[in-house]
Amino acid sequence: MVFYKDFQTTGNHAFNVFNALSYCKEKGEDGIVFEKVVYDFYPEMASEDVMHVSNHDIYGIYRIAFLLKGMKDFTVDGGGATFMFHGCITPFYITKSENITVKNLTIDYSGILLLETIVREVGEDYIDLETESEDGYEIDRGMLYHTDISGTRQPFRAFFVRGANDSMDYLETSRDHWSPSENIYFEKTGEKTIRVKNPGIDVPVGTNLTLRAAYMRQACNIVASHAKDVFVKDVTMLRGYAMGVLAQMTENVTIEGMVVKAGRGHLNSLDADATHFVHCKGLVKVTDSSFSEQLDDALNIHGIFTKIIAKTDDYITVRYMHEEAKGIDIYQAGDAFQTLDPKSLIPNGEYTVVKAEEVNMEITKIYVKGGTASIRVGDVCEDLTWSSDLEFARNRVENNRARGMLVAAKGKVRIHDNYFHTTGVAILFESDGQYWFESGGTSDVVIEKNTFENCKFTHTWGENVIEVLPREVYNEGEFYHQSITIRENTFKGNTAPLVYADNIRSLVIEKNIIEDQKCEKTHEIKNCGSINCDM
Repeated sequence: MVFYKDFQTTGNHAFNVFNALSYCKEKGEDGIVFEKVVYDFYPEMASEDVMHVSNHDIYGIYRIAFLLKGMKDFTVDGGGATFMFHGCITPFYITKSENITVKNLTIDYSGILLLETIVREVGEDYIDLETESEDGYEIDRGMLYHTDISGTRQPFRAFFVRGANDSMDYLETSRDHWSPSENIYFEKTGEKTIRVKNPGIDVPVGTNLTLRAAYMRQACNIVASHAKDVFVKDVTMLRGYAMGVLAQMTENVTIEGMVVKAGRGHLNSLDADATHFVHCKGLVKVTDSSFSEQLDDALNIHGIFTKIIAKTDDYITVRYMHEEAKGIDIYQAGDAFQTLDPKSLIPNGEYTVVKAEEVNMEITKIYVKGGTASIRVGDVCEDLTWSSDLEFARNRVENNRARGMLVAAKGKVRIHDNYFHTTGVAILFESDGQYWFESGGTSDVVIEKNTFENCKFTHTWGENVIEVLPREVYNEGEFYHQSITIRENTFKGNTAPLVYADNIRSLVIEKNIIEDQKCEKTHEIKNCGSINCDM
C-alpha cells in the first residue's frame, strides 16, 4: 500500500495519480491511500482510454482520473477525501482487472450539463427563470446551450418539472417536458436570470425547473467493464454527468454503504441511474445504501438483445440496435445464447458461440455450433452466459425522478428489507426487443419485507407500485417470466394500484400489509399460469 502524498509532486492531481498508479502496477503494490482533504481533478493531464459504455453517450477515447486497467488485488482508499472533478472526466474506469476496491471517498463535480432554475414570473407567452446553480450555459441566436470547462456544448433538450419554492421534494405535478415549443427562444436578462419565450410549458411561479442538455451522458462516476470482483464501499456521490456506477460484462459486483444525494446548493444529484448493470454475471449485490435526488432509477439491471440481420450456413450477423448499446462486445467463444421472437420474447432455440468477430461497434459475426439452419433472420438473440443473480437489501430509495428499480436479471433475485418512496413505479419488470432492446426474462424473484410508502404518486413513470409489464404478443401457455413472489411487504399510503402482473408462469402474492390505501383497486393479474394471491 502506498500513500498518495508521496506522489504529490506537481499541482495536478490527475497527473500525480497517473504516476502513482504506474508505480503501483510496476512494483505490484496492492493499493493507494489518500488523506481527508479535497482533491481537484481536471481532464487536461489525466489518463485516457477507449471506452464504450452502455446506456451512455460514451464511444471513443475519454479522459479518466483513475484508470485501473490490467490490475489485480488493488484498493483505492480515499481516506474520507472529496474528489472534485471539473469538466468531462470519468473518475474511475476499472477494466480487464480483478479484485478491485474503491472506498471511503466522495465524488463531486463543479459543473455538469444541467441547469437548475426557479420560475420567478409567468407571462402570456414567456416565463422568467432564475438560475440556482453555477453550471455553465450560453445563449446563441435564441437557443440555450449547456457548456462545461472541457469545451462541451450541448443544446437544450428538455424541462424537468421538479417541485416548488426550493423544496427538495417532488410533487404530484412533477413531470418531464421533452417537446418544447418549436418557437422557443431564450434571452439572458441578468446575471442569473433568463427569459424563455414560447416555452411550450405551463408552470406556476415558484416551480423548480431543471433544464437538460440533449446529450449529456458523457461521463460516469465509476465504470467497470470486462472485469471481475469489483467492490464499491462507503462511497458518496453528490453530482455526476450521468450514472453513479455502471458495470458491464463484469463478474461479481458488490456495492455497500453507497450514498447518493444532492450536494449543498443543489436539488439534483446524479443525472441518471444511481447504479446500472449490463450483462454482468455471478452476483450483483447492493446493500445498506441510500439513493436520492438522482434523475433516474436507483438500480437497473438487464442484458442486451441484438437483432439477427443476416445468416449463412455457419454464422449469423447481429446488430446492436440501440444507440447506447453499441461497442459493448458481448459475445465470446463458448457462450450460450438464445434466439427469441421480438414481439413475444419467447425463446425458440438455444445455441453455443464457436467464435465471435466484432466487425464494428454495431455489427458482430457469430459462428454457431451445429450451424444456423433453425435460426430466423429478424429474431433477436440474448447471451445467457453473461447473466447474474441480484441481491438488493436494506437500502433507501426516495425523492428521485422516475422509478425505483428496473429488474431484468435472469438469475436468483432477492429484493428485501428496503424502503421505497418513489415518484413512479417502485419496482418495474420490463424488457423489449423493438426499442430499448434490453433483455432479461426473470426466472426466480422474491420481493419481501420491503416498505412501499406513497410510491407512484405522480401522473407519469408508470401506473402501479410494482409492475410486470406485458409483451406485445402473448401466446397462450408461454411465459416470459417464470416465478415472482411478493410477500410480507408493507404498502403505506399509496394512491396507485399496488401490483400489475402479466405473463408470469408462477405468481405468489401473500401476507402483505396494506395501510391507508387511497386507491380502491389493489392489483390486476393477466396472462399468468399458477396464481396464489390473497391481496
